[in-house]
Amino acid sequence: AEKMHVSTEAVEDTMAGAGLKLTVSSGTRPVGASAVSSIINRAGLQAAGWKKLRNGNLESLKSVLNMLMDVSSGAVHIKVADEKIRAVHSGKYTAIRADRLLDIVKGYFDREWPNAAFEDGYFSHERMQEVIDLSSYKSEFFGRIPAGIFQFSTPAFVVYSSDVATNAVTLVPSMKLDNVCVPMTKTIKIEHMGEDLEDRVADALETILAYFQGAVADMQALDKVVVNHGTNALKRLLKDGGMPKKCAWEAIEAFEAMYGSNPVTATEIYLAAVDAYSAVLREFPQDKCKILMAADCVARVANA
Repeated sequence: AEKMHVSTEAVEDTMAGAGLKLTVSSGTRPVGASAVSSIINRAGLQAAGWKKLRNGNLESLKSVLNMLMDVSSGAVHIKVADEKIRAVHSGKYTAIRADRLLDIVKGYFDREWPNAAFEDGYFSHERMQEVIDLSSYKSEFFGRIPAGIFQFSTPAFVVYSSDVATNAVTLVPSMKLDNVCVPMTKTIKIEHMGEDLEDRVADALETILAYFQGAVADMQALDKVVVNHGTNALKRLLKDGGMPKKCAWEAIEAFEAMYGSNPVTATEIYLAAVDAYSAVLREFPQDKCKILMAADCVARVANA
Protein backbone atom coordinates (compact mmCIF):
# COMPACT_ATOMS: atom_id res chain seq x y z
CA ALA A 1 0.00 0.00 0.00
CA GLU A 2 2.81 2.40 0.88
CA LYS A 3 4.62 1.80 -2.42
CA MET A 4 1.45 2.50 -4.40
CA HIS A 5 0.55 5.47 -2.19
CA VAL A 6 -2.89 4.06 -1.42
CA SER A 7 -4.62 2.98 1.77
CA THR A 8 -4.31 -0.49 3.24
CA GLU A 9 -8.09 -0.78 2.93
CA ALA A 10 -7.87 -0.27 -0.86
CA VAL A 11 -5.30 -3.06 -1.20
CA GLU A 12 -7.21 -5.47 1.05
CA ASP A 13 -10.44 -4.77 -0.83
CA THR A 14 -8.68 -5.42 -4.15
CA MET A 15 -7.14 -8.70 -2.96
CA ALA A 16 -10.61 -9.90 -1.98
CA GLY A 17 -11.98 -8.82 -5.37
CA ALA A 18 -10.03 -8.54 -8.63
CA GLY A 19 -6.74 -9.50 -6.96
CA LEU A 20 -4.69 -7.45 -9.42
CA LYS A 21 -2.66 -4.27 -9.72
CA LEU A 22 -1.98 -2.34 -12.90
CA THR A 23 0.96 -0.12 -13.76
CA VAL A 24 0.08 3.03 -15.70
CA SER A 25 1.91 6.27 -16.48
CA SER A 26 1.05 7.73 -13.08
CA GLY A 27 2.24 4.67 -11.17
CA THR A 28 0.91 1.34 -9.95
CA ARG A 29 -2.66 1.13 -8.68
CA PRO A 30 -4.87 -1.67 -7.33
CA VAL A 31 -7.60 -2.81 -9.74
CA GLY A 32 -11.17 -2.27 -8.56
CA ALA A 33 -13.92 -4.82 -9.18
CA SER A 34 -15.69 -2.40 -11.53
CA ALA A 35 -12.70 -2.56 -13.92
CA VAL A 36 -12.94 -6.31 -14.47
CA SER A 37 -15.54 -6.20 -17.27
CA SER A 38 -13.61 -3.60 -19.28
CA ILE A 39 -10.32 -5.48 -18.81
CA ILE A 40 -11.96 -8.72 -19.96
CA ASN A 41 -13.38 -6.91 -22.97
CA ARG A 42 -10.03 -5.30 -23.82
CA ALA A 43 -8.13 -8.59 -23.45
CA GLY A 44 -10.70 -10.67 -25.35
CA LEU A 45 -11.29 -13.06 -22.44
CA GLN A 46 -14.54 -14.74 -21.44
CA ALA A 47 -15.92 -14.07 -17.96
CA ALA A 48 -15.90 -17.80 -17.17
CA GLY A 49 -12.21 -18.06 -18.07
CA TRP A 50 -11.39 -15.04 -15.91
CA LYS A 51 -13.22 -16.57 -12.95
CA LYS A 52 -11.45 -19.94 -13.28
CA LEU A 53 -8.00 -18.35 -13.36
CA ARG A 54 -8.85 -15.79 -10.63
CA ASN A 55 -9.98 -18.51 -8.25
CA GLY A 56 -7.53 -21.23 -9.30
CA ASN A 57 -4.28 -19.63 -10.38
CA LEU A 58 -3.93 -15.88 -9.96
CA GLU A 59 -0.36 -15.84 -11.27
CA SER A 60 -1.49 -17.48 -14.52
CA LEU A 61 -4.24 -14.89 -14.85
CA LYS A 62 -1.66 -12.10 -14.53
CA SER A 63 0.54 -13.73 -17.19
CA VAL A 64 -2.37 -14.24 -19.60
CA LEU A 65 -3.55 -10.65 -19.18
CA ASN A 66 -0.06 -9.23 -19.69
CA MET A 67 0.40 -11.26 -22.88
CA LEU A 68 -2.99 -10.26 -24.27
CA MET A 69 -2.50 -6.60 -23.38
CA ASP A 70 0.92 -6.65 -25.07
CA VAL A 71 -0.61 -7.67 -28.40
CA SER A 72 -3.60 -5.32 -28.13
CA SER A 73 -3.28 -2.38 -30.49
CA GLY A 74 -4.24 1.25 -30.00
CA ALA A 75 -4.23 3.69 -27.11
CA VAL A 76 -6.18 3.11 -23.91
CA HIS A 77 -8.09 5.39 -21.55
CA ILE A 78 -7.60 4.45 -17.89
CA LYS A 79 -10.25 5.52 -15.39
CA VAL A 80 -8.77 6.05 -11.88
CA ALA A 81 -10.94 6.99 -8.91
CA ASP A 82 -10.86 6.47 -5.15
CA GLU A 83 -7.33 4.99 -5.23
CA LYS A 84 -8.13 2.26 -7.76
CA ILE A 85 -8.23 1.49 -11.46
CA ARG A 86 -11.94 1.61 -12.29
CA ALA A 87 -11.95 0.89 -16.04
CA VAL A 88 -9.68 0.27 -19.04
CA HIS A 89 -11.28 1.69 -22.18
CA SER A 90 -10.23 2.27 -25.78
CA GLY A 91 -8.38 5.49 -26.50
CA LYS A 92 -11.49 6.55 -28.45
CA TYR A 93 -13.44 6.65 -25.18
CA THR A 94 -15.92 9.47 -24.67
CA ALA A 95 -18.20 10.14 -21.71
CA ILE A 96 -21.29 12.15 -20.90
CA ARG A 97 -21.81 14.04 -17.65
CA ALA A 98 -24.77 12.87 -15.55
CA ASP A 99 -26.31 16.35 -15.44
CA ARG A 100 -26.06 16.71 -19.23
CA LEU A 101 -27.59 13.26 -19.75
CA LEU A 102 -30.50 14.11 -17.46
CA ASP A 103 -31.05 17.38 -19.33
CA ILE A 104 -31.32 15.47 -22.63
CA VAL A 105 -33.64 12.82 -21.17
CA LYS A 106 -35.85 15.32 -19.36
CA GLY A 107 -36.05 17.53 -22.46
CA TYR A 108 -37.29 14.56 -24.52
CA PHE A 109 -39.92 13.45 -22.01
CA ASP A 110 -41.13 17.00 -21.29
CA ARG A 111 -41.68 17.44 -25.02
CA GLU A 112 -43.10 14.05 -26.00
CA TRP A 113 -44.56 12.57 -22.80
CA PRO A 114 -45.15 15.52 -20.43
CA ASN A 115 -47.00 13.45 -17.81
CA ALA A 116 -44.04 11.14 -17.29
CA ALA A 117 -42.83 11.23 -13.68
CA PHE A 118 -39.14 11.12 -12.76
CA GLU A 119 -38.84 8.92 -9.68
CA ASP A 120 -35.95 7.00 -8.16
CA GLY A 121 -32.47 8.33 -8.82
CA TYR A 122 -29.03 7.04 -7.88
CA PHE A 123 -25.69 8.78 -8.39
CA SER A 124 -22.12 7.72 -7.58
CA HIS A 125 -18.63 8.33 -8.96
CA GLU A 126 -19.19 5.31 -11.25
CA ARG A 127 -22.89 5.08 -12.10
CA MET A 128 -26.11 6.98 -12.49
CA GLN A 129 -29.63 5.56 -12.66
CA GLU A 130 -32.98 7.26 -13.17
CA VAL A 131 -36.42 5.60 -13.23
CA ILE A 132 -39.22 7.28 -15.18
CA ASP A 133 -42.83 6.30 -14.48
CA LEU A 134 -44.92 6.13 -17.66
CA SER A 135 -48.14 4.85 -16.07
CA SER A 136 -50.04 7.81 -17.56
CA TYR A 137 -49.32 6.34 -20.99
CA LYS A 138 -50.13 2.67 -20.45
CA SER A 139 -52.25 2.34 -23.60
CA GLU A 140 -49.57 3.98 -25.76
CA PHE A 141 -46.74 1.76 -24.50
CA PHE A 142 -48.59 -1.48 -23.66
CA GLY A 143 -51.43 -1.35 -26.19
CA ARG A 144 -55.07 -0.37 -25.85
CA ILE A 145 -56.07 -3.85 -24.62
CA PRO A 146 -53.12 -5.09 -22.51
CA ALA A 147 -52.96 -8.87 -22.28
CA GLY A 148 -51.28 -11.31 -19.92
CA ILE A 149 -48.66 -9.83 -17.62
CA PHE A 150 -49.38 -6.32 -18.95
CA GLN A 151 -52.88 -6.27 -17.44
CA PHE A 152 -51.32 -6.01 -13.99
CA SER A 153 -48.33 -3.78 -14.70
CA THR A 154 -47.55 -0.26 -15.85
CA PRO A 155 -44.78 0.99 -18.17
CA ALA A 156 -41.58 2.53 -16.89
CA PHE A 157 -38.28 3.54 -18.42
CA VAL A 158 -34.84 3.28 -16.85
CA VAL A 159 -31.75 5.27 -17.82
CA TYR A 160 -28.34 3.97 -16.75
CA SER A 161 -25.06 5.78 -17.24
CA SER A 162 -21.59 4.54 -16.33
CA ASP A 163 -18.06 5.67 -17.04
CA VAL A 164 -16.64 2.27 -16.06
CA ALA A 165 -18.92 -0.05 -18.07
CA THR A 166 -18.57 -0.89 -21.76
CA ASN A 167 -21.68 1.15 -22.52
CA ALA A 168 -21.84 4.85 -21.70
CA VAL A 169 -25.65 4.91 -21.56
CA THR A 170 -28.21 2.12 -21.39
CA LEU A 171 -31.92 2.77 -21.98
CA VAL A 172 -34.22 0.05 -20.68
CA PRO A 173 -37.93 -0.40 -21.52
CA SER A 174 -39.35 -1.66 -18.22
CA MET A 175 -42.54 -2.32 -16.32
CA LYS A 176 -43.71 -2.02 -12.76
CA LEU A 177 -45.04 -5.18 -11.15
CA ASP A 178 -46.29 -4.66 -7.58
CA ASN A 179 -44.30 -1.39 -7.50
CA VAL A 180 -41.08 -3.17 -8.46
CA CYS A 181 -39.51 -1.79 -11.64
CA VAL A 182 -38.17 -4.66 -13.76
CA PRO A 183 -36.55 -4.68 -17.21
CA MET A 184 -38.07 -6.22 -20.31
CA THR A 185 -36.28 -6.95 -23.60
CA LYS A 186 -34.97 -4.59 -26.32
CA THR A 187 -32.41 -2.74 -24.20
CA ILE A 188 -30.77 0.17 -26.05
CA LYS A 189 -27.00 0.27 -25.44
CA ILE A 190 -24.91 3.27 -26.44
CA GLU A 191 -21.15 2.72 -26.34
CA HIS A 192 -18.48 5.12 -25.12
CA MET A 193 -16.82 5.06 -28.56
CA GLY A 194 -17.24 8.10 -30.81
CA GLU A 195 -17.51 11.87 -30.52
CA ASP A 196 -21.27 12.20 -31.05
CA LEU A 197 -22.42 10.60 -27.79
CA GLU A 198 -25.03 13.23 -26.92
CA ASP A 199 -26.55 13.04 -30.41
CA ARG A 200 -26.68 9.25 -30.20
CA VAL A 201 -28.54 9.44 -26.89
CA ALA A 202 -31.03 11.95 -28.33
CA ASP A 203 -31.58 9.78 -31.43
CA ALA A 204 -32.11 6.65 -29.30
CA LEU A 205 -34.74 8.39 -27.16
CA GLU A 206 -36.76 9.13 -30.29
CA THR A 207 -37.10 5.37 -30.89
CA ILE A 208 -38.27 4.23 -27.46
CA LEU A 209 -41.92 3.75 -28.43
CA ALA A 210 -40.87 1.29 -31.13
CA TYR A 211 -38.57 -0.46 -28.65
CA PHE A 212 -41.44 -0.74 -26.16
CA GLN A 213 -43.72 -2.24 -28.82
CA GLY A 214 -41.05 -4.80 -29.67
CA ALA A 215 -40.45 -5.58 -26.00
CA VAL A 216 -44.18 -6.07 -25.37
CA ALA A 217 -44.37 -8.49 -28.32
CA ASP A 218 -41.34 -10.39 -27.00
CA MET A 219 -42.78 -10.64 -23.49
CA GLN A 220 -46.15 -11.84 -24.76
CA ALA A 221 -44.36 -14.49 -26.82
CA LEU A 222 -42.90 -15.92 -23.59
CA ASP A 223 -46.40 -17.20 -22.75
CA LYS A 224 -46.17 -19.55 -25.73
CA VAL A 225 -42.77 -21.02 -24.84
CA VAL A 226 -43.14 -24.24 -22.86
CA VAL A 227 -40.22 -25.37 -20.69
CA ASN A 228 -40.27 -28.99 -19.50
CA HIS A 229 -37.59 -28.70 -16.83
CA GLY A 230 -38.43 -25.29 -15.42
CA THR A 231 -36.58 -25.51 -12.10
CA ASN A 232 -33.32 -26.55 -13.77
CA ALA A 233 -33.69 -23.77 -16.34
CA LEU A 234 -34.33 -21.20 -13.59
CA LYS A 235 -31.30 -22.37 -11.60
CA ARG A 236 -29.05 -22.06 -14.65
CA LEU A 237 -30.37 -18.65 -15.68
CA LEU A 238 -30.06 -17.14 -12.20
CA LYS A 239 -26.58 -18.58 -11.69
CA ASP A 240 -25.28 -17.50 -15.09
CA GLY A 241 -26.88 -14.07 -14.68
CA GLY A 242 -25.15 -13.41 -11.35
CA MET A 243 -28.24 -13.25 -9.14
CA PRO A 244 -27.11 -13.22 -5.47
CA LYS A 245 -27.26 -16.79 -4.15
CA LYS A 246 -29.51 -16.28 -1.15
CA CYS A 247 -32.15 -14.46 -3.17
CA ALA A 248 -31.85 -16.87 -6.07
CA TRP A 249 -32.46 -19.90 -3.86
CA GLU A 250 -35.42 -18.22 -2.20
CA ALA A 251 -37.05 -17.78 -5.62
CA ILE A 252 -36.04 -21.28 -6.79
CA GLU A 253 -37.54 -22.97 -3.72
CA ALA A 254 -40.81 -21.05 -4.11
CA PHE A 255 -40.88 -21.88 -7.83
CA GLU A 256 -40.28 -25.60 -7.20
CA ALA A 257 -42.96 -25.70 -4.50
CA MET A 258 -45.48 -24.13 -6.87
CA TYR A 259 -44.74 -26.03 -10.09
CA GLY A 260 -42.84 -29.17 -9.08
CA SER A 261 -41.87 -31.15 -12.17
CA ASN A 262 -44.76 -29.82 -14.29
CA PRO A 263 -44.06 -28.01 -17.56
CA VAL A 264 -44.05 -24.21 -17.23
CA THR A 265 -44.00 -21.25 -19.56
CA ALA A 266 -41.06 -18.91 -20.06
CA THR A 267 -43.23 -16.17 -18.51
CA GLU A 268 -43.41 -18.13 -15.25
CA ILE A 269 -39.61 -18.45 -15.23
CA TYR A 270 -39.31 -14.70 -15.86
CA LEU A 271 -41.66 -13.95 -12.95
CA ALA A 272 -39.55 -16.18 -10.70
CA ALA A 273 -36.51 -14.10 -11.68
CA VAL A 274 -38.52 -11.00 -10.76
CA ASP A 275 -39.19 -12.60 -7.34
CA ALA A 276 -35.44 -13.09 -6.88
CA TYR A 277 -34.85 -9.45 -7.84
CA SER A 278 -37.51 -8.32 -5.35
CA ALA A 279 -35.65 -10.29 -2.67
CA VAL A 280 -32.43 -8.45 -3.58
CA LEU A 281 -34.22 -5.10 -3.16
CA ARG A 282 -35.44 -6.27 0.26
CA GLU A 283 -32.17 -7.80 1.50
CA PHE A 284 -29.68 -5.31 0.03
CA PRO A 285 -31.51 -1.96 -0.28
CA GLN A 286 -28.29 0.09 -0.14
CA ASP A 287 -26.10 -2.13 -2.34
CA LYS A 288 -26.64 -0.45 -5.71
CA CYS A 289 -24.08 -2.61 -7.52
CA LYS A 290 -25.85 -5.77 -6.39
CA ILE A 291 -29.23 -4.33 -7.37
CA LEU A 292 -27.99 -3.37 -10.85
CA MET A 293 -26.50 -6.84 -11.35
CA ALA A 294 -29.77 -8.47 -10.28
CA ALA A 295 -31.76 -6.23 -12.67
CA ASP A 296 -29.40 -7.22 -15.47
CA CYS A 297 -30.04 -10.87 -14.62
CA VAL A 298 -33.80 -10.34 -15.01
CA ALA A 299 -33.19 -8.77 -18.43
CA ARG A 300 -31.07 -11.77 -19.43
CA VAL A 301 -33.86 -14.14 -18.40
CA ALA A 302 -36.31 -12.15 -20.53
CA ASN A 303 -33.95 -12.40 -23.49
CA ALA A 304 -32.99 -16.06 -22.99
